[in-house]
Amino acid sequence: STMTCILDDKAKFGGTHPSIEEYARACSDAIDEALKEWPIAETTENAKVSTGFVGDNELLSTFWTQSFEVAGTDDDSNDNEDSSLEMENLLSNLKDLFSSEDLGKHAKEWDATFAGASLLEKLSEKGDTILVHWKFNASPLVGRDMLYLIHRMTEEEETDGRILRLTYAYASVSDDWVKSKTGKDVDYNSDNDDTKRVRAFNCYPSCDRITVYKND
Repeated sequence: STMTCILDDKAKFGGTHPSIEEYARACSDAIDEALKEWPIAETTENAKVSTGFVGDNELLSTFWTQSFEVAGTDDDSNDNEDSSLEMENLLSNLKDLFSSEDLGKHAKEWDATFAGASLLEKLSEKGDTILVHWKFNASPLVGRDMLYLIHRMTEEEETDGRILRLTYAYASVSDDWVKSKTGKDVDYNSDNDDTKRVRAFNCYPSCDRITVYKND
């Protein structure tokens, strides 16, 4: 059954007993604000990087924006089919990047500190909320681990030229939260890794967002 997840204070998100859905909505709103207000600090080969502050958070946030082009179409039905397939493949790859249940699949490619990850629980039948545990090495610093929810918020209404928007929000939770929701303790030695680690937390807003626009 579907479970509305009420967050604890480890999410570093204001409000009285906020839900993961409210966290995701606030993350999407913060992205909208960043797009409108934050100055571009750097432009790389593939992305634009902006920095700014969100709400009362005194920590500087970094916002990366990257665009992917899908070939335009004409009246030829084969071209339309090819374009649609290209879009589906791109969208599938992005979805897999942000919320694959094979958590370590992509991390091994871009993070040399990655030491392991576990999917602890699926918290909805739709698969839009999962509980995950990550481990990282940070030599010469002490290793760290992270415990958080991944929630996918889907918006399908057509507005402002867009046809689909997916927001992936990452809200940290505590060991006690996991125990209360799942009845389980976090198994820190599930892969025979007894390394001493320090808990790290995601600060609000921690998120990714995919927006699909119509081809003009």
